Amino acid sequence: MSADAESLLQGLPWGVVVLDAHGSVLRLNEQAARWWGVRPQEVQCKPWGPATAGTLPADLLQALQAVTSSPARPDAAYFLPHHQEWITMTSAHQGDGWVVYWQDVTEREQAAQELLHVKDELARRATDNYATLYNSMDEGFCILEVLFDAAQHPVDYRFLDVNPAFEKHTGLRGAQGKTICELVPDIEPHWAAIYGRVALTGESTRLEEHSESMGRWFNLYAFSVGPRQNRHVGVLFADVTERKRTEEARRESDAHLRQAVGLAHLGICQWDYQTDLMRGNDERFLMLGLDPARAEITVAEAIALTHPDDRPAWAGIREQLEARGEFRADYRIVRPGDGAVRWLSEVGRVVEWQHDKPARIHSVLLDVTDSHEAAEALRQSEARYRSLFDNMEQGFCLLEQVATAPGAPTDYRYRAVNPAFERHSGLADATGRTIRELVPGVEPYIMAIFDEVATSGESRRFGGYVADLDRWVEVEAVAEAQPGHLAVLFSDVSARHRAEQTLRESEARAQAARAEAVQAQAAAEAQRQRLHRLVAEAPALIATLRAPTTSSSWPMRASAACSGAASWWAGPTARPRPI
Repeated sequence: MSADAESLLQGLPWGVVVLDAHGSVLRLNEQAARWWGVRPQEVQCKPWGPATAGTLPADLLQALQAVTSSPARPDAAYFLPHHQEWITMTSAHQGDGWVVYWQDVTEREQAAQELLHVKDELARRATDNYATLYNSMDEGFCILEVLFDAAQHPVDYRFLDVNPAFEKHTGLRGAQGKTICELVPDIEPHWAAIYGRVALTGESTRLEEHSESMGRWFNLYAFSVGPRQNRHVGVLFADVTERKRTEEARRESDAHLRQAVGLAHLGICQWDYQTDLMRGNDERFLMLGLDPARAEITVAEAIALTHPDDRPAWAGIREQLEARGEFRADYRIVRPGDGAVRWLSEVGRVVEWQHDKPARIHSVLLDVTDSHEAAEALRQSEARYRSLFDNMEQGFCLLEQVATAPGAPTDYRYRAVNPAFERHSGLADATGRTIRELVPGVEPYIMAIFDEVATSGESRRFGGYVADLDRWVEVEAVAEAQPGHLAVLFSDVSARHRAEQTLRESEARAQAARAEAVQAQAAAEAQRQRLHRLVAEAPALIATLRAPTTSSSWPMRASAACSGAASWWAGPTARPRPI
């Protein structure tokens, strides 16, 4: 047995006796030797006889000798006259032998005997002192009348008397005078069997039992009360449900811890600080790239495995241990087999001090290479994201939908905005504020599109004019994984929109100018043609003017000729022109 196990065995408050397959004593701890009244070497590997009897009472000695053939009864209590103490004995078969446990139950037995004495005093004298004790005791107490059928099988029991604590421990109200089947119709039959056996045999019993129908665990001591023919049983009990739940939770926790240690591949270490020897489990040596068969390494060897840049961490480990009694360190190693660099995280605590210096340290080692690599990848990703976020030309913001009053329009809060956000929107200090707070007259169609994206998860691209900002914008809204969260990329395209408007107006003016030029060209062509005809007709006109006429007809011919020439010159839109 290791020194730690021996120290633990000797420090237990219970007596522990280890027997071989034939019932001979192999080992006993100090508490067992004290109750036995012997020194361990006087009984270890010795035959049973007067020399090994010590001060044990005969019934206990007989029960101990019979363990290998008849396991100890956990409900039996034994009185040690030499010590004036009561103990119970339990046994467990382990390997080729048996382990016997003795537990001090003096207080419990004394309490039970005192209660019996108090009950006798109550029956005889009914004193106020007993009534005070009976009514103020923390444990539940009752006196039962066990009911049997015609075949003398216990089938029910009636509560003849109950103390005030009875209801707290059972949850049963108004129990006095009623049977358990009346109070709990589906009560388990074994309860009547337990109390029936006590009533018939007069033998007390102590046990912990669960009642499924009542949903409680009880620790109880049942004993016969009065003449056996009355079949009355006294029961001193306590509801130990919470304790049982705690024990079960602890067992589950221990099981989960063992599973976690196995699944997490934890490297366990016991470090002798005086000799600088480190003993570990197989997983620890595999992490270090060493053969598990080695079983131990020195601190100097551990430092040699450490990455050169991280070796100063060992000085920090020693400082932490000597100053605080515990340490935590992250460092890299270079595995000797494949040269792989691995990140390890180790935590430890001093479990033994000598002369104010650490003597023994227990520690746990975990390979966190994947976590470090993932953290580094995340850091680089975040750096790239931040660089893009801070330097992108477009405005960018993250929105979250906020709760509004029933029937009120939805709103969105700015979770984050990039530096270009203010330049494109004209809005300062937007983070933490809502759209409707900053832009009260925001166009309804914009909010409707945001709602659609948040609900459907499909991105939308749109553009339009925002009157409150006096800006034209182009927007792309994308739904994030978390419901109600959006990412919005947008640009102020007001300058481009104005340039496009100016271009459209210039094109309209140019088109009008081209139309006027065409009309002017047509008018000039018409005038040219009329001039051509006038030139062609000029000889005839001159001949007319030169023809010999009487003095009275010449003015008329001249006037007609001039009128005709003027009409050809002016054309359809006659304007006064000189002849």
